[in-house]
Amino acid sequence: MAHLTGTVLIAMTVGAFAVGQPHELQGDRLESHTRLHLVVASKPPFVLDVDSGRVTRLESVGNTLDVVGVSSDAAVVVAEPGSPVTNKRLWVVRSATTTPSPIGDGRDVAVAGGGAGVWVTRLVSRKHCALLRIGIDGRRSAARAIPCAWIIGSAGTLGLVVHRTRIIDPRTQQKVFGSKQGVLAVAGRRVLLAGGVSNTPGYRFTLLNTVTAARHRFAWPSILAGFDAPAVDPRGRFIAIPFADPSWHNTGRQVLDVWVLDTATARLTHLPGTPAYVSLKRTSIAWTHDGRLVLLGENDERAFVGVWRDGQKRLSLKTVRLPAREGASDAFAPIG
Repeated sequence: MAHLTGTVLIAMTVGAFAVGQPHELQGDRLESHTRLHLVVASKPPFVLDVDSGRVTRLESVGNTLDVVGVSSDAAVVVAEPGSPVTNKRLWVVRSATTTPSPIGDGRDVAVAGGGAGVWVTRLVSRKHCALLRIGIDGRRSAARAIPCAWIIGSAGTLGLVVHRTRIIDPRTQQKVFGSKQGVLAVAGRRVLLAGGVSNTPGYRFTLLNTVTAARHRFAWPSILAGFDAPAVDPRGRFIAIPFADPSWHNTGRQVLDVWVLDTATARLTHLPGTPAYVSLKRTSIAWTHDGRLVLLGENDERAFVGVWRDGQKRLSLKTVRLPAREGASDAFAPIG
């Protein structure tokens, strides 16, 4: 693929968006036939059966640093290593069983295409690192040497995002895309780029089609100034963009606001029920493989699961009981 470094065929500016003030999270009742299980980071991690409310602790895993959804029925849990200088431990959790299976270790993890496994960087020695693919069955590809300075942020159809400025083909290590703007997300062959200076009025997002080089530019849609990592629909169409404020108008109340970008139409949709008061350190979002956006979070009164699909006018909500979530990560992955 030819490198794209700034060609513009179409430019479209989307103006300011009218949004309401923060409020308590509201929505319709979530019916008990979601068939969702959420693999949740904690110490130890646990699996929440959304329909029954049952929680199963994964005691053998230990402190979880991240959870990555790999396929509709499998997630990879990234656990704390035995010592600070070793690679992190990787486990697979499947929807058919709550018994985690170890598949190896590594430093950075990104989902490989087709739900077959994950790309993993490994620290081989103090000066040598490698990139390999580990399947959810534990099978490994041949390891390829890479610079230890590589930091993998995410993956998509185009390849691995490295240092948020370029996309690398993991098989050849060749750059297929580069931009001085930060790469925020990759959805199919479209790339969401940052623009301007973050957290200031006028900060913009740009959606770039790497096939046609068409660009769509967006004004900052949220009333909140803070920005969090986007979540990409596994099918490559939607990007959920979360915004956050750790102390709304210096009240000490934390607020989450979510907008969903349809990359096929360049349409931004405000997630129903937001902006809402939540505990930011205990609230996050993730997509299912059938196109549902899931919120798992807490506020001052309850823990909750929210589910939304494109076209719904209201968020579907359910109150749940969760164990005390310990550790620094709020990540989770929905599986069938």
